[in-house]
Amino acid sequence: MPAPSRSPVLEIIGPPPDRPAPMVRRVRLAAWAATCLIGLASVVPGDFEWRTGAPSELEHFVAYASAGGLFGFAYMRRWLVIAAAVLISGACALELVQIFVPGRTPRLLDALVSSGGALVGLAAGAYLRRTATEAKRGD
Repeated sequence: MPAPSRSPVLEIIGPPPDRPAPMVRRVRLAAWAATCLIGLASVVPGDFEWRTGAPSELEHFVAYASAGGLFGFAYMRRWLVIAAAVLISGACALELVQIFVPGRTPRLLDALVSSGGALVGLAAGAYLRRTATEAKRGD
């Protein structure tokens, strides 16, 4: 009987990783929840917008940096590129969707600030995870 052939997808992304620790699973859930909340906040009509009183650019940066930080902490290296692509393309797509939302105005600056916040958050989260892993190992 011939050995089963390996899936071409597994050749590209590799075998599935070991099951992550419960804390990592919770952080992953929080990362996706934060991303969904950003999406929801981006498509509500202008009359129902949630505002903090801070400049909108700061709100965008903090929201995406928070989500990026959670993704950076929750996922390992090869998935960080995917997380960056999801957050950056999502920021751009959500700005474009605002064309069709009453009372909302899409701005290129908001998409750029959101993307920058996502990248800063991803880098910070990845750094924190690496630092926590090294401290746990005692390196």
